Parts: sequence; structure tokens; C-alpha cells
Amino acid sequence: MLLIDIGNTCFKWAVSSEDEFVQKGIKCYQSAEITDLFDEVFSSVSVQKRIYISCVASENIKQKIECWFKKNWQVNSVFVVSQASQAGLFNAYNDAEKLGVDRWCAMIGAWVKYKKAFCIIDCGTAVTLDVVDNEGHHLGGLIMPGLTMMQAALSQGTAGISHGSGERLELAKKTTDAVNSGCYQLLSSGLEMMLNKHRLMLGNDLLCIVTGGDGAELSKQFKCDYIFEPDVILYGLQQAAITGL
Repeated sequence: MLLIDIGNTCFKWAVSSEDEFVQKGIKCYQSAEITDLFDEVFSSVSVQKRIYISCVASENIKQKIECWFKKNWQVNSVFVVSQASQAGLFNAYNDAEKLGVDRWCAMIGAWVKYKKAFCIIDCGTAVTLDVVDNEGHHLGGLIMPGLTMMQAALSQGTAGISHGSGERLELAKKTTDAVNSGCYQLLSSGLEMMLNKHRLMLGNDLLCIVTGGDGAELSKQFKCDYIFEPDVILYGLQQAAITGL
């Protein structure tokens, strides 16, 4: 079984066999090159008869991916959508499919693995935060810009501020460092503040689970305990496939 998580700027994939990932990888992409990247990545992967995909990218990307697997593997892809309930998890959205499928798969992965209340933070192009209680009820979530998007907004919205590969400092003495440090501190501190607020509501044993491309860096600033789960979306996608779509 092939599992693919298509984000806004990168895609992760894994081949699952008997509940284990026997191959996996990650690639950043742009829309125009997605077909060439699939040629590169999946030419060395044996044909899988089942393909499950979590995709938050455009319909154009979805169509290119679907066509690639039909042409090269003669297999139809299944694009997973969020459900009202699945694997013991209950969606907070009235219109279940409106919840981003990456968030849904991440929550399924965390719920199946830990079976207790958690707050899951996905630090990608956008940052999402979702809270689930001890009974598997999704209480809702938040969406905010990620680090790169925050920095780009400053550059686009001002005449004298640009961003680059600045250092991360407590207080900066040049603009690129100030942008990098300010966005980093604002986002990491804000996320921990939100987490602590939900711990007061649900109890101090609320798990903090972090994932996403910037997750390892942002969570370094956390003073609380957390678990870094880089493959939680793929694991949740696997569980969604196992429990039925």
C-alpha cells in the first residue's frame, strides 16, 4: 500500500507493509514539476495496488497525480476526505469534509497511537492546532501562518523590510535577524500559550504532539513536554485506509 501526504510545498510518502513503513521519503515541489518528481521518486518503488492520498493542494495537482498513477501503474488513486467519525475519532465540524484532510489524518494517527486527550500542532506552510479530548471528540482547532509565510508577509507589506536566512536571537541588531527571530519567537511562544490554556481546561496530562517541516525547530522553544511525530499524517492515512474510507 502506498501512502502520500501532499502538502502545500512538500509531499511525503511511504510504502506500508504489514503495518510498517518499509520505504518512505519527502520532496518539496512546485505545481509545474510534480509529474517529473513522481517519475524520479516512484520509478524505484514497486507497483502498489492500493494508493491512498491526503492532499490539500489544488485540483490541478490532484489531476496530475491521478493521471500519473493511471498511466504508469494502471492503478486508481483514492483521495481521502475527512469523515464525521472514524477509528473512534469524532469530527467537530458540522460539515465534516470541510476540515482539512491533513488535520483529520494527523488526529487519527495520534488518537489510534495514544488513545488519550491531545493537542496536535502541525508546523508547515500554515500552522494548525487541534485539540481532542479523552473520549476522542475533536473540540476544534486553529489555523495561522507558518514561519515562511509570516516572513514573506512582512516583506510584501512593507517598503524597508526584507527577509533572508537571518539568525535567531533574543534581540537582533540587523533586519534579517530581527524578522527571523521575531517570527520564530512569536509563533513558538504563541503556540505554547495556546497549549497551556487547553491544558488548564483538559488537565495537565494533555499530550502535546508536534509534526510538520518546522515542527522540530519551533518546539525547541517549548518549556513543556512534547512528542515529535514527523510521520503522524502518514500513519493516520494508513489507519484511515485500514478502518475504511
